[in-house]
Amino acid sequence: MAAQQALFMAAGDGSRGSLPRTPRQAEVAARRNGVEYVELPCRTLLNKTTNPHLSFTWTINPYRGCEFGCAYCYARYTHEFMGYDDPANFERRIFVKTNAAPALARQARAQHFDGRPIALGTATDPYQPAERLFRVTRGILETLRRYPKLRLSIVTKSALVKRDTALLAELARRGAVTVGFTIITLDRRLARTLEPRAATPQRRLRTMRHLHDAGVPVALLVSPILPHLTDAAADLERLIIAARQAGAATLRCNPLWLSSSSRKTFFPWLRQHFPQLLPAYRRIYSQGMYQSEAYITRVTSLMARLAAKHGLAYGTADEFAPEGNEAPGTEAPPQPQQLTLAGS
Repeated sequence: MAAQQALFMAAGDGSRGSLPRTPRQAEVAARRNGVEYVELPCRTLLNKTTNPHLSFTWTINPYRGCEFGCAYCYARYTHEFMGYDDPANFERRIFVKTNAAPALARQARAQHFDGRPIALGTATDPYQPAERLFRVTRGILETLRRYPKLRLSIVTKSALVKRDTALLAELARRGAVTVGFTIITLDRRLARTLEPRAATPQRRLRTMRHLHDAGVPVALLVSPILPHLTDAAADLERLIIAARQAGAATLRCNPLWLSSSSRKTFFPWLRQHFPQLLPAYRRIYSQGMYQSEAYITRVTSLMARLAAKHGLAYGTADEFAPEGNEAPGTEAPPQPQQLTLAGS
């Protein structure tokens, strides 16, 4: 990682904690995929939604940036907002809100959560690899468990959520939590190119089953649905059947939308892996971020029929935890601090 170095703290409450137990742990962590971790102090953690179409009141994101590197990810704009225009920065420079749990404890009041839904992980995955080292999400959950009227939805593509099974089951017994797994295809090879560092679809399904068996409500999020790649009816039905068998009771979906930030990564990905589809995508998105109303209606109607056929409650991803709800400007640009290796 040359000049880019990292310090890894493992405090369970998400605050500043101890160094890794051995130099080898620090070395392995610091070289993980060439990722740079930067401390991002935060004064507040709860963000109140302003979009009336969203079904939740608050959002929480423990990290900025995401190591999974999904080619279609909408949230790359959050790094542009901070002055990082290279799309690769989003997955290579991860901002860690190391004081998240104390900030949440200071900010939170019982009236904040009086039946008002919270979405955890709307912009970046709360269980991405950084979480194994920093435990920020764990600290947030430990803080939220204090509130009796909590309603929480979590979205992830990671098997690491299994680590928190006992805590999530405790929250589930109070009817307070649902974990949604984003899975857009069962094709392992396609998933690996689209989401290069996320858990395989099959591993996500196994983790979904594990949580379900522990009493944690789980949901399938097919978001985004990609034209000509993941929108075949037979493929979508196989995915829904697999999720139903893994315990999912709810299905949420959204067709792909491409912001200017997303195109910087997704179009080069198409050019590399599916060059024959690039002209079609340029045509589809020539008028803006969204597909035609006819396509959206066709796909969402198909998903509603499949959900009914296989006994799942249905809605859009916006009704669970959407692909995007924090607009630039909802918090002031932070003053990050480079994390450095002990003794360096």
